[in-house]
Amino acid sequence: MLSEMVGFYKKQHKTLMDVLNNIYQEYGYYMELTDNFFFEGIQGKETMKQLLDKIRKEPLAIPHLSLLETRDYATQQGMKDGHPFSLDLPVSNVLEYRYQEGFIILRPSGTEPKLKVYYGFHGNNQAEVAQLVSKSQSILKTVLKG
Repeated sequence: MLSEMVGFYKKQHKTLMDVLNNIYQEYGYYMELTDNFFFEGIQGKETMKQLLDKIRKEPLAIPHLSLLETRDYATQQGMKDGHPFSLDLPVSNVLEYRYQEGFIILRPSGTEPKLKVYYGFHGNNQAEVAQLVSKSQSILKTVLKG
């Protein structure tokens, strides 16, 4: 199938990168990645729990992102436009932040002493999205590692 695509676009004097860049121009650039923050030792699990409890009380302040909605799957509560709402999903120790530019989700691993952070951002180009990711990772590292 790939070779058929190459042949099809070659007849139009385009490479697959040309086609991909056209898709980015039309729909924007998207990037998702995961970070793992390890909390070793006997106190690791407790430290992780305390951090999540603190974040639940004081939601993440990420100045370069426009917060649209928060969701706490443990309490089954969300907040959008300053108005609380209920979730009707399975209870799980997960915090989700939805931004105009994408999302950040935090959840502890069920098998290891680590906190997983999922990032998903979109923008006009790769450089813009890479900057969103870099700034967000930097803030999360500060918050989670102190």
